[in-house]
Amino acid sequence: MKNQRYSINNITKLFYVQRSVWAFMLLMALSLGGQVFASEYYGSGGLFMQDELRDIHGMGTLIQRIDRRSGQVIATSLGDTQRILGPKGENAETLYYGNLATGTVKVLAQAANAFDHNDEIWGETSSETWVQMHDTIYFNIPAGTYADGVAAVARGHIEGSMSDSKYGQSRFSFSARLGGDEYVLRSGGDNTEAHGEIFNENFTLTDMLVQPGTTLNADRTVRHGFTLSLGNPASLVASTFANKTGQEEFTFALVDFLNTGRILNLNVPDGVTWTSASGVFLSEVPLPPSLLLFFGSIIGLLEFSLKHKTHR
Repeated sequence: MKNQRYSINNITKLFYVQRSVWAFMLLMALSLGGQVFASEYYGSGGLFMQDELRDIHGMGTLIQRIDRRSGQVIATSLGDTQRILGPKGENAETLYYGNLATGTVKVLAQAANAFDHNDEIWGETSSETWVQMHDTIYFNIPAGTYADGVAAVARGHIEGSMSDSKYGQSRFSFSARLGGDEYVLRSGGDNTEAHGEIFNENFTLTDMLVQPGTTLNADRTVRHGFTLSLGNPASLVASTFANKTGQEEFTFALVDFLNTGRILNLNVPDGVTWTSASGVFLSEVPLPPSLLLFFGSIIGLLEFSLKHKTHR
């Protein structure tokens, strides 16, 4: 019996040793493959720009190319910007920014050509960018019976514009997701004709935390993800092309969402509370314009009153 017990113990030890070795090897493989990031909250974004001149025979000359992308970074806010200028008036610029504390993402991608080339030379200038912010929300729901269920409601706003000339092309996509509900807005043009669009949209995300008719015998914590993206996974693109007529011509493409996509608030029923993995989500939401106007009026009245007293 002692020998049998000893061999069973050896097998058990061998199992744990092998499991530890496999776990170590897996960790090493992940480390070699790149840094491992937590998925509780992160930010990510990318920039890409190029400016290229070509002759009619296809012998192109690359003037400048910038290709810089960041992976998922454990951060509550991040941003980057870059610009290049070509020798014939070409211009490309990209910018991205995201902030979990304010619940915002913003981007700019633009490309322009002021072509005065002869008919042996044509060119292409392009830029693209994207940004994504992710957080994990923990909803704390007290015990009780919920005939109508429990829902979290996030309200947001997206504002921006896109435009391009003939021989210019622009494209963008925006999405916001809370749990299982998602809002998506996309648009794009082609380079055959000029076009422009203005976007000013409100949206609502409704995430069911507890289904109607549910009775909770104890407090419950529900964990749902929140993601806000401009251009991810399809990058925002602004690109221009020159024709070969030899005529002076200005071409451009612009995607401007510096007015941002923003989550305005996250509302839950009375008694329900929420926290975020980042610890900062919506902690710095800007005041509505009406409140700013109200406080501005109060300050103006105080200044007037002080000046009136001083003159007395």
